[in-house]
Amino acid sequence: MRDSSWASVDRVSTPGPTPLPGPVGPDVDELRSAFDDLLADSVGPSTADGDDGGVVRDDQVRALDAAHDLLARALSALDSAR
Repeated sequence: MRDSSWASVDRVSTPGPTPLPGPVGPDVDELRSAFDDLLADSVGPSTADGDDGGVVRDDQVRALDAAHDLLARALSALDSAR
C-alpha cells in the first residue's frame, strides 16, 4: 500500500519560462557603432613623423563629449532594465 502523501507527477506539466522584456532604447549594435564613430572622430589624424603636437581641436572635444554622453545613456538604460 502506498503512503497517502505520495503523488504521481506523470501528468504534471511545468510552463516554459516567460521571457522578460528587453531594454527599451537604441539597439546595442547601433549604440556600439555610434560610440565607435564618435571615438574615431575624437582622434585626430596622425602626422607622418608621429608627432601629435599636443593640440586638441574643438571638434575632437565635442566628439569625445558626445561619446561620453552616449555611454552614460546606454549605462542608464541597462540600469533601469534591472
